[in-house]
Amino acid sequence: MKTKLFMGLFSLLILTGCNAKQSTPSSSLPSQDSQENSSTIIEESTTTPSVEQPVVEEQPEQEMILFSKEYKIYINPSVQFTNQYVDKIHNEGQVMNEIAVLLVNRLKSETNLSVKANLDGLSLSQSVKESNAYQPDAHFAIHSNGGGGTGSEVWVSKNSYTFGKIMLDEFNQIHNFRNRGVKYGDGTDASLYEIRNVLAPSALIEILFHDEWTQANFILNNKQEIADSFFKGIVSYFQQVD
Repeated sequence: MKTKLFMGLFSLLILTGCNAKQSTPSSSLPSQDSQENSSTIIEESTTTPSVEQPVVEEQPEQEMILFSKEYKIYINPSVQFTNQYVDKIHNEGQVMNEIAVLLVNRLKSETNLSVKANLDGLSLSQSVKESNAYQPDAHFAIHSNGGGGTGSEVWVSKNSYTFGKIMLDEFNQIHNFRNRGVKYGDGTDASLYEIRNVLAPSALIEILFHDEWTQANFILNNKQEIADSFFKGIVSYFQQVD
């Protein structure tokens, strides 16, 4: 009887322990997958943002001005590098050569004229000799004036009045200073070596007075416009004689 009672109690204890072990809750640790999912990873974008490219408009080609034959012109800027401007910085030879370069570039790129220019600082007698050897159809000298006056003028010979007037008229379109007119430099109004000794129709323009502030500033600030006016004058002249 005791043996049966002992065996029953022992069985009951074993059964209770097993149930208690099975009912113990497991610890709630997150799984490896849940740990990975809970982390937010931000990667730097390697995509280059698009940049809007500017639209480049095609420039129309400059139409060449063609004459019936290859006329020749000689350009002779001043070589008076000691003639100072009123600012004591610039001088006549320097500025007139800069304008001559701008003029020559347009004549060579936009017309079929044959162009020769004294851009090497030849003396007056040397440039006159070079011009006569070249035998141009027109000779154009570029100067600025001095002496305290105002305005523009052009010096010509008997056979170059038309050429000189065209050049002066075109230049006078771009400024409001006094028009001093067309003058003869062959000994009639004055005697200018270049006008007397060049064989071709020649014009020597004195654009404005570089020893007066307003006129000097106009020259220095409008070199391209001055060259453009000379370009128009030369083209107009050769269109008349063509």
